[in-house]
Amino acid sequence: MISIIVPVYNTSEYLDKCLQSLVSQSYKDIEIILIDDHSTDHSADIMRQWERKDKRIRTIYKTENTGVSDSRNSGLSIAKGDFIGFADSDDLFDSDMYLFMMQALAENNADIAVCSITKVYPDKTVDLPVPETRSCVSREKALSVCMKHIDKGENNMFVWNKLFRRSIFDSIPKFRTQLRYCEDVLWVTEAFCKAERFVFCSSVSYYYRQMREASSMDLLKKGITDPIYAYESVYRQ
Repeated sequence: MISIIVPVYNTSEYLDKCLQSLVSQSYKDIEIILIDDHSTDHSADIMRQWERKDKRIRTIYKTENTGVSDSRNSGLSIAKGDFIGFADSDDLFDSDMYLFMMQALAENNADIAVCSITKVYPDKTVDLPVPETRSCVSREKALSVCMKHIDKGENNMFVWNKLFRRSIFDSIPKFRTQLRYCEDVLWVTEAFCKAERFVFCSSVSYYYRQMREASSMDLLKKGITDPIYAYESVYRQ
């Protein structure tokens, strides 16, 4: 089973489409863990509606806003899956995304699967494909692909276009709750350092919504030094 952990904060405009995209996945053996980070819009109401509609959906409602890292940690604490995935609550997914990644993981006994990314802007989309691989690649190769432009602030070390074997989580720290920005870059690097076998799935994409109000740039203003800390920590790995 796959556990898909979805932090939710004030995304009521997009949440229905995100959840419809998840429950419609061709790979059905999933649980979807939604963590409301004390939203001030109607996100929690939408979560309750979906929880009633699909028994695979589990929910956590936090009583204060503590950030995405704490939400992901809360989801991990109750996840039952053999593999763990993450999603942002305003994004979308190819219908076969998890099926293809699970097939690649199973066929190669791999630890981490990575799929392509499509950035979704208000007026265009930009594809960021990963290389096609038919077998496992080494940690060194996976890092060279995913961290190719990290010095320019561009990379593929996001947490949400990947599936992770659950055993990896036993040997790495939780998400750093003090970070509001680039927290996934640091955590994914630590996961890569513990994993041994990697696969890339170029034919499916995670659709990453760009320039949403109160998203990345807003978080950056709240934690302007977070990227410096995260990237320095990455280079020390």
